[in-house]
Amino acid sequence: GDGWEGIWTVGGAVVLTTVTVDNVDATKVGNWVPSTKSYDSYVGIGYIHDDNKGNGSKSVTYPVNLESGEYEVRASYTPGDNRATNTPITIKHADGQTTKFINQQKRPDIDKKYISLGTYQFNKGDKTEVIISTENTSRHVIADSIQFIPIT
Repeated sequence: GDGWEGIWTVGGAVVLTTVTVDNVDATKVGNWVPSTKSYDSYVGIGYIHDDNKGNGSKSVTYPVNLESGEYEVRASYTPGDNRATNTPITIKHADGQTTKFINQQKRPDIDKKYISLGTYQFNKGDKTEVIISTENTSRHVIADSIQFIPIT
């Protein structure tokens, strides 16, 4: 599926809605371990982690179909002392791609679940995806959900 979404129209105009893509709807490369361990901050039924093995060979790709517009992209993860401090998250958007490096030991600052990865333009019909990778990481990489929030 394309995550949790709904397209609403008001007077025939499309109203952009927030879309959340959870890890269960993502494409995984490599062995990822599901967990709900002792955290209340994950989205959906749990999160997945790379088990701190096979660094550089694993990824989780979140596909999404968005209406054209500008969106803030957020990632959720569960923090911990054994997490990677440089988890790469790549956003493919209308102007190319941008990679952010996330310290997953720090508690996310938005609702204790999400961090902002920035605001980007997306075009309907483009191949839009966000990729969490284990490239050049040490310690556990967490993949939970990616959220797209329309900027009006």
